[in-house]
Amino acid sequence: MTDKLTGKQRRFCELVASGKTQADAYREAYDSNGCSQTVRNSASKLMKQEYIKSTVDSIIKRKSDLNIARHVSSQDLVTRTLRDHITGTIDLEPTQVQSLSILAKTSGMYTTRIEDVTERSSDDIATDLKRKLLQLSLITDDDVEGNVSDVTH
Repeated sequence: MTDKLTGKQRRFCELVASGKTQADAYREAYDSNGCSQTVRNSASKLMKQEYIKSTVDSIIKRKSDLNIARHVSSQDLVTRTLRDHITGTIDLEPTQVQSLSILAKTSGMYTTRIEDVTERSSDDIATDLKRKLLQLSLITDDDVEGNVSDVTH
């Protein structure tokens, strides 16, 4: 598929896959100084060719796969290194531990998750909802005394 590509076509595909607009990629790959409309038409025509489109898709997929592999290998590195440090197999300087912490953060190992595990009855929830609706002036004081099913929208 990519063996059909000229050097300029290959460069165009790489630039589009890296996020450039088709017109900008065309200008750079073909060293074009033509008017904007001509460049856009030429870039569009090029992108409509199946082997160009599939090459761009292939490059994007390969980049995505590499990013996933890097992400996983970074997490694996952090885990193995810290495990070895904890078990005494290796000694780490404080700056190395800090570097591992930064790598762990950037690879998504630290996530903030807040969970509300408070046990509440349905009556407590209904009362809280009515109070909040009252604060928003969506119900009247009379509705607070009544049932939750009395609240209408």
